[in-house]
Amino acid sequence: MLPQNSFFFVNLVSKAINKSLSSLGDVIAALGAKKGTHVPYRNSKLTFLLQDSLSGNSKVLMFCNVSPASYNMSETLCTLNFAARCRNVELGAAKKGGDSAEIKKLKVTISKLQEQIAAAGGAAAEDDSGGAEEVEKPSPTKGKR
Repeated sequence: MLPQNSFFFVNLVSKAINKSLSSLGDVIAALGAKKGTHVPYRNSKLTFLLQDSLSGNSKVLMFCNVSPASYNMSETLCTLNFAARCRNVELGAAKKGGDSAEIKKLKVTISKLQEQIAAAGGAAAEDDSGGAEEVEKPSPTKGKR
């Protein structure tokens, strides 16, 4: 059983989480409304931190954890209502980012390595020994006491 102080702490944390989620819901509702509506990003730390992610050219993605159990019905309905509000948000056209120079270099490296593997595979097939040498695998009990 939790001491009384722990219950108080859990209750405070629950209230803070619910306040942040409520503020996030307000921001989502404001984003889904007309363009001239004030968006209350500063109502919680969560929405303030997510301000850059929720504005501009981005997409909203909502994962819902729902339960078929009857005792979770109210939480499931709240979650689905929140997801429906998120669905109504149109933030703009999210642009697909082009490949950076580093990604292009990595793709070239991958293609070169694939070519080397294919060439090595062809050389191994021509080899008279029948393939790669077998390496002795260490025993799982070796070295244990």
